Amino acid sequence: MHRLRPWLELMRLSNLPTVVGNCMSGAAAALAAGTSGGASVLAEPMLWWAVLAVALCYIGGMALNDVADARRDAAAGRARPIPAGHIRRGHALVFALTCLAAGPALLGLTGPTEAMGAAIALVALIVGYDLLHGRWAGAVVLMGLCRAAVYVVAAAAVAPGAWWNEPRALAAIAGLVALYTTAITVVARMEDRSGLDARRWLALAMALLPLGALAVAQPRQHLAVALVAGGLMLAWLGRSARFVLMRPPRTREAVMGWLAGMCLVDAFFLAIMDQPAAAAVAVGCFVLTTLAHRRISGT
Repeated sequence: MHRLRPWLELMRLSNLPTVVGNCMSGAAAALAAGTSGGASVLAEPMLWWAVLAVALCYIGGMALNDVADARRDAAAGRARPIPAGHIRRGHALVFALTCLAAGPALLGLTGPTEAMGAAIALVALIVGYDLLHGRWAGAVVLMGLCRAAVYVVAAAAVAPGAWWNEPRALAAIAGLVALYTTAITVVARMEDRSGLDARRWLALAMALLPLGALAVAQPRQHLAVALVAGGLMLAWLGRSARFVLMRPPRTREAVMGWLAGMCLVDAFFLAIMDQPAAAAVAVGCFVLTTLAHRRISGT
């Protein structure tokens, strides 16, 4: 376990359950747009292939991020696995590239061509962010697009073609999560107190952005589930926002909370798309992520 832990930290394994919620929401939006509306997204075999493929892209992207930041982390004294000497930079690079190649390849073998194409686009966004974020402040937008692309990968895997016919729900959900993720990334970069006012507005946006999904999807059969999921989401996002409003701000705790809270955002999305069982799974992913953060940092 002593030798394995640096690799788990390199992969940010504690954040991996958030990918499951993203994929379930993207797949549910695609089903709602197609002829399978009302079917349980959990019964779709391609959903789980998409989850595995995106998970490979995610851990590959996290590893590549640390490879790209190795010198900067060493200069800043950050105790990440590469500058700490627990993992060689070359080994991490091989691992990252292998995972990033394996994700699209897996969908190429198991799913439709457009799912593989969406996964390739996801990898391109991941690589672009990892290589540019240290030199270009606007790269935070690429991080948001990376999360949005996960929804598209899952939608293309589960219902190829259908999501093009009626893309409003998928576009709304993916777009809102892109904004949510971009805001998290911006807050994470605000280490000094000079950005307190900006953090306050971003913290408010964290709670309000997911509610925009109600504009394109309303629960028809499971209103109580949607209300419970929405209440949990708002309570947790508000709790996380409180950390950045403290003096001094506790930015790391807020960011970790918002990362775990992404599962509750997806639970809310799934509830308003009448997917109560998948919403319950997303809540379980939230619990798992929160517990995992106690052992392995998500940032």
